[in-house]
Amino acid sequence: MKERLRDGLGPRVGSLLERLERGVTRDDHLATVARIVARPDLLETLPVEARPIAACLLGEGRRLLAGEPPRGAAPDVPASVPSPEAFREAARRRGPYESGGGMEACHLAGLLRLPDERSGAPPQGPLPEPGAEAERAGPPAREVAALNASLAVDGPDAEHVSELVAQARALPARRWFLRRGTCYGTGHLLLALLRVVPGPLAPYTREVCDRLVRHVEIRRRGALAFRPEGLPDGSAPAVERLRFAVALATAARCFGDLRYLNTALKLNDWHRRRLLPGRRSGTDSLAALHYVVSIARQESALREGLAP
Repeated sequence: MKERLRDGLGPRVGSLLERLERGVTRDDHLATVARIVARPDLLETLPVEARPIAACLLGEGRRLLAGEPPRGAAPDVPASVPSPEAFREAARRRGPYESGGGMEACHLAGLLRLPDERSGAPPQGPLPEPGAEAERAGPPAREVAALNASLAVDGPDAEHVSELVAQARALPARRWFLRRGTCYGTGHLLLALLRVVPGPLAPYTREVCDRLVRHVEIRRRGALAFRPEGLPDGSAPAVERLRFAVALATAARCFGDLRYLNTALKLNDWHRRRLLPGRRSGTDSLAALHYVVSIARQESALREGLAP
């Protein structure tokens, strides 16, 4: 019956049905990465200060397509990357969140030097008891983006960890993924938290990842809907969702947990179709670059195994 229906609909519709039945394959993802890497105008859609970082991230896509083994903590920081102070200055401006006012470089820098193993955190004491920080709806998105970028460029230190502890105290893990939506900006926060594993925040980070997996399993394609009252001007939910995919693929290596990788695979599958190669804007370029990094992290975890 299925074959007769396919024949009756014609070859083009029949081919579409076959692709829908088999789902998204690894070759589909690699073909999408190849189209993104081959875009001659992608760098031109970004401000000058973001282009060296974008070129570095595209280099990871080329390594992936060439079948080269993934590097340990790739991609590295290019020599011309803006300083952490420049990231903080961009965060203090009140322009569009994703694209404008120097935020593109901040967001892309947050994808550099992602951890592959349990390393990189300075010695710290136990997580402090709740103090003066009051629980809030979510983190200040711009400040958290700058914090993640600074961690990527400078590496973690005691001051960075103290900032993350304050964020964790103000946003308990149980409040990350609620029925009314997810806090916009927490994608950067999860990436920043993974940069200081091991350490006092490792149990909190793992609980957040566990809750994210359950959230995606229950909500499926409706997962990671963001709270309207917390959306900054110029937000791009597709980019923020891809940050969570990058974070989960990274967490799979940090914690040696296959569930995190499996959920990252699903998020990448669902969001691949939203990357339309014909679009030409800074925000669309951000989404494309986040996708390239997410697939590279996914492949790194699949090739090298998940043993911590």
